[in-house]
Amino acid sequence: MKTWQRTLLFFIIWGAMLVLPWWATALILVILTIYLPTYLEVIFFGFLLDTLYSNQHIGLVSATIFLILVLLIKSRVRM
Repeated sequence: MKTWQRTLLFFIIWGAMLVLPWWATALILVILTIYLPTYLEVIFFGFLLDTLYSNQHIGLVSATIFLILVLLIKSRVRM
C-alpha cells in the first residue's frame, strides 16, 4: 500500500471517529486490520477510542490484542 493511500485512509478514519458512533468506527478498524497488511494505526485509533468513549481503558488493550492475533493468524495462513 502506498504512503499517500495510507495517509488518506488515516484521515478518513479520523473523520469517522468524530462523526460516526464508536461501534461503527471499531467495525471499520476491524475490517481494515483484516484486509490490509500490518495496519498498525489500529493501535493509535484504539487509544483514541479508549480515550473518547471509555473510562476503564479497555479499548487500547483490546485493540492491541486483536492486532496481535490477526498478525499471528495472517502469518500462519500465508505459510
